[in-house]
Amino acid sequence: MTEDGRYVGFLSPRALLKLVNDYNLAGARDQNPLSRLPGNQRIQEWLDRALDNPAESVSIAFIDFDFFKPFNDTYGFRQGDRVITLFADMMRHAQNMSGFFAGHIGGDDFVLGAQGASQDDMADVLNQLLGKFRTDVSSLYEPESRLRGHIIAKDRDGKERQFPLLRASAVMLYLPARSDGASTHPATAEEIAARFAARKSEAKGSLSGVVIERMG
Repeated sequence: MTEDGRYVGFLSPRALLKLVNDYNLAGARDQNPLSRLPGNQRIQEWLDRALDNPAESVSIAFIDFDFFKPFNDTYGFRQGDRVITLFADMMRHAQNMSGFFAGHIGGDDFVLGAQGASQDDMADVLNQLLGKFRTDVSSLYEPESRLRGHIIAKDRDGKERQFPLLRASAVMLYLPARSDGASTHPATAEEIAARFAARKSEAKGSLSGVVIERMG
């Protein structure tokens, strides 16, 4: 082991294995049991580390499903769980790219982050992810519903109406790398959460399902 480039000691194989085991157990405890993606604690840890490294750009997207409740009401929670696991598999594929991180806040709320990626690269990954989800999730509908492009279900007031097929929408925030000697990025986790909340309805109302904002 070294500290500031100086040798300070060593870890025995047993101690090293214990550290690895403890780390894996901590990750398993925070993992969402349905999606098997990191949960809120690890999402927060990733974001804190990213914001503390201003030499690299940070991209973070908050993603959730549109028209998920009427799908659940029509097809049942088992099919709803299939939707979540389908999207989680796509998120894991995105996470395999260098610098990317995928997390599951809970329910139909997800986070995709990246360090060092350009704004355009992150936007491309996000658009491909949402596009593939929109195509693949349609297979969970009955053929008649796919042809119509909607289902009939009850809204929150108990009235029957048409609902479009499932898709995902996202608010993506981009913080460019800094070269001014700053010690952190000019945003806090709380400010980022507030921007997500402020622009969520805009993303859901857009044709692409994606809203991008540059911060800093």
